[in-house]
Amino acid sequence: MALTMEREATFAEQVAKLRLVDTDIHNDLPSIEELRPFLAKQWHPWLDSGGPGTAARYYANMGSGRMDDAVREEDGLAAGDPDWTIQQLMTKYRIDIGILTGSGIGLSIQHG
Repeated sequence: MALTMEREATFAEQVAKLRLVDTDIHNDLPSIEELRPFLAKQWHPWLDSGGPGTAARYYANMGSGRMDDAVREEDGLAAGDPDWTIQQLMTKYRIDIGILTGSGIGLSIQHG
């Protein structure tokens, strides 16, 4: 009876098995109006009045809130095109799962 020992996986093999989840992909919409079909009618007047307000002062170190290489030159949107985002962000950085969080920081800070 021969004992077979499983060989220990190399570091490269272990890394290849990892799943990477980016939980903070800031994506832009061409317009806040893009949300209208997905919002209950009670929210439509909110959109009509300009949508989310912005805080009088953002965090001092915030910058644009986007990764420069996540902005598509053709439309100026961060992660705005799904196919482009997969190629330029997810494939490039080996991200298996991406969660879109939006770039509408006014939604989470305060309504004007």
